[in-house]
Amino acid sequence: MLSGSETALTDIANISASVVNDGHTNAVLDGSTNELAMVFSPEAGGYASKRTSTVKMFEDIDTDAVEFVATVRNGFAQIKPTYIRAVASGGIGANVAASASLDFFATSIANLRALNAPTDATGFYMACITAGQELQLSKELNGVGGISSGSIGSVAQMAANDALMQGLVSVAIGARFIRSNNLPSGLAAA
Repeated sequence: MLSGSETALTDIANISASVVNDGHTNAVLDGSTNELAMVFSPEAGGYASKRTSTVKMFEDIDTDAVEFVATVRNGFAQIKPTYIRAVASGGIGANVAASASLDFFATSIANLRALNAPTDATGFYMACITAGQELQLSKELNGVGGISSGSIGSVAQMAANDALMQGLVSVAIGARFIRSNNLPSGLAAA
């Protein structure tokens, strides 16, 4: 859904022209361990068929029967690409300067709200993140590894924080976070 085509992304610079990157720029990212997350409205994509179904008929002489085989190529496609935002970051081994940040996801959500992009029935957008980005966001929320912005200071604050009660990174800043191993990773910076 990030490239807008069947072609797999190879680098951060080739995200679809209609999908804006709210994460790190090419200049900050280095190497080939970069990852892309996406924040989107539920109405950004939909189930689509690439072509109409093909039906083939053949006779099976062993069973004296006529058999039919149908195929269809389907999947998900961009319907409203302006309702999709990308967040580029370094992978698991990335330094703090290239790691994922809640600020990037909050920026994506603010941009979606500015477009009046519809939310789900409970008022949330969806954010698909990689395992590396989940680790980086968890560190930020916990104040681990030198990342202190957004850290939770005391158990009393943790009890009051609904995002942590739902699951550490499952609901925060107006989005439901879903970890996926099917997001573009291992991308070059440019």
